[in-house]
Amino acid sequence: MFDLQTQLPPPSIINVNVYRGNCPCNCIHCPLGVTPPSQRINIFGESHMELNVFKSIIDQVKAIIPQPVIRIHSVGEPTLWKHLTEAVQYCYENNVKTWLFTSATITAPELYKVICENVDIIEV
Repeated sequence: MFDLQTQLPPPSIINVNVYRGNCPCNCIHCPLGVTPPSQRINIFGESHMELNVFKSIIDQVKAIIPQPVIRIHSVGEPTLWKHLTEAVQYCYENNVKTWLFTSATITAPELYKVICENVDIIEV
């Protein structure tokens, strides 16, 4: 029998798209950023990954990857995800490294503090 996990080791970095629909920036490399702000939610919708789905992903990843890294990103700004605080704390508590891809437009000091205390890599 072919056992995929023993034949092909899983990647150590897993991208998780947690949010879509909004961002305060106009980055030219982003499909949302090149869309006029007034049209973004109409074109991309707005949705948040549920926290229980994210936690399930973390639990599965840490069970099969020795040193997993979760790269949190979105179609939009991931710091707008309503569960970011709980998610990065859950990763930290479970020894799963986090990599946050962000435009770094955070205006909430409490969120900035949580990110600094729990996120391992920040990509701007």
